[in-house]
Amino acid sequence: KPDVRELRNQLTALRALESRPFPENLPLVELMRNREDKNWEVFKPLSSPKHDWKVLTDPSYDGTDKQRLFVCTALATPDFAILDGPPGTGKTTTIRELILQLILDRQRVLLAASTNAAINNVLERLRDEDKYKAPVYATRLGQKERAMNVEKYVLDVQIEEWVSKYSLSEDEARHLIIESANLVCGTTSGIHRLFNWERGDSDSDPLDDLTRGGTPFDVMIIDECSKTTFQEFLVPA
Repeated sequence: KPDVRELRNQLTALRALESRPFPENLPLVELMRNREDKNWEVFKPLSSPKHDWKVLTDPSYDGTDKQRLFVCTALATPDFAILDGPPGTGKTTTIRELILQLILDRQRVLLAASTNAAINNVLERLRDEDKYKAPVYATRLGQKERAMNVEKYVLDVQIEEWVSKYSLSEDEARHLIIESANLVCGTTSGIHRLFNWERGDSDSDPLDDLTRGGTPFDVMIIDECSKTTFQEFLVPA
C-alpha cells in the first residue's frame, strides 16, 4: 500500500482548523480569507528584548542591526513574522537569538522544518547553552540516524536514558520529557509523533488527540519555510 501518512496528517490538521480551532488559531483561520477582506494589524517592534542579547552581541558586525530588528519584530508580532534572505545572511543565527529570548521569557517553542538538516543545524549551534546563559531543554522528534551530531536530543534516545536513570516506564519517560522540554524540534511530517495519531486504535479520532488539552506551545518557528507547502505548514501550526 502507498504511504499516505503525511497526507492524512495534513487532512487531520485541516479538519481541526475547520471544525475545532483554538482561539490562538485565529491568525491561521484568517489566512484562509481573501487578502482584500483582511487588514492585518500594524504593530511596532520592541525597542529591545527583555533580556540582554545572547548571540547578536556585536552591534558593529555587518547585518546585526537587521537581525536584531527581526528578533524584536518577531517578539512583538500578534500573528506572523517572516525573515527572508539568501544563504549565508545569518538567518540561523537570528533564529538562535529568537529561541533563546523566548526561552528566557519562559515560553515553549516548537521548531519545525521540512528537512532534517535544517533542524540539526539549529540544534547543533544551540548545543552550548552555558555559553548563552539560557536554560535550553530540547528534544528532537525523529530517528537517531537522521539527527547527525545532535543524537543526544532525539526523543527515543532520551527516553532510553530516562527509563534507565529514573526507573520509569517508556510512556512515563516520554510524557515527562515532552512536558519538560521548552524546545521541541521536528520535521513538518514528523510533528504528528507528539500526538497519538499512529497508535492503531480504530475507535480513536485523531482530532480528539489533536484538540485535547489546548495549545501546547507559545510560539512556532519554521525554518526554510520557502521549501514548505501550505498544507505541510498547517500540521505543526
